[in-house]
Amino acid sequence: MKAPFNRIPWAKVLAVLLLVLMPVPVGQAATIIVPCDINELIKAINTANENAGAETLELATDCTYTATAIDNTGDRGTNAFPQITSDITINGHNTTIQRSSNSGTPQFRFFEVRPSGKLTLNHLTFIKGMNDDFENNREKGGAIANFGILEVSNNIFTENRGGCGGAIFSEGDTAILTVTNSTFTNNPADG
Repeated sequence: MKAPFNRIPWAKVLAVLLLVLMPVPVGQAATIIVPCDINELIKAINTANENAGAETLELATDCTYTATAIDNTGDRGTNAFPQITSDITINGHNTTIQRSSNSGTPQFRFFEVRPSGKLTLNHLTFIKGMNDDFENNREKGGAIANFGILEVSNNIFTENRGGCGGAIFSEGDTAILTVTNSTFTNNPADG
């Protein structure tokens, strides 16, 4: 015996159709709120590198992150932060990233973007990155070395020093550098 038309569970059929036909969101970027602490910024970059998909780091407002030590040695230089190997956006809010001016602070740039990486920097000030040690073949980029994709928007680079690329060094077959509305002041390069 056939079920009468009004006994078909239309609400369930409609719900299944909606689930099947509804578009599934494609990897939305995660946001990491970073307190005003250099170690928390290092931790956030490591987390962003480990996660699949794009990540956005929102830095603390009116904060200065002062780097005092080398995190790693990369391609032709030492870095204050982990190398960028994924898609990371870092947003500043009147935020400064600087190398300590205390005597004994080693030479390092802030960031190195690997060929697999994409780094977008917005509204940040970079001060006193230093990477000009020709003797030890560490001289590429005073503040940033780019071997992947680097997008810089509304940033200030001042008093950074690199053997090649006082503020930013960009090189490689896949390297792309885009700079928009940013200021570069007193960023000497030796070579």
